[in-house]
Amino acid sequence: MNKIVQDATGDEINFPDVNDSDAATIGDTALINDKPATGEYVMPDGRTFIFRDGKLSKIIEDRSVGAKMYLNQKRKKVNPTAVPGNRAAGILDRVKAARKAKF
Repeated sequence: MNKIVQDATGDEINFPDVNDSDAATIGDTALINDKPATGEYVMPDGRTFIFRDGKLSKIIEDRSVGAKMYLNQKRKKVNPTAVPGNRAAGILDRVKAARKAKF
């Protein structure tokens, strides 16, 4: 019984009470560098594990589809604000419109 996973940067997260074949769940004890895990760790699949006082307190599923699209568009040197569903684009458009508006 000892599941070890790596975050996106290669840090090992040790779940000593979890079988290697099982998934980590909320409330599981975790160690990083033999110390109780604390903080946020992004996993290679995009999920974020949040630890408090050595316990897995929250798992945030990957919601970065828009961010990935934005980065891909930026790499292609296409206007990133033109990405559909990009919330930042809508905010930017409103700011530009407000600057042009007469008060």
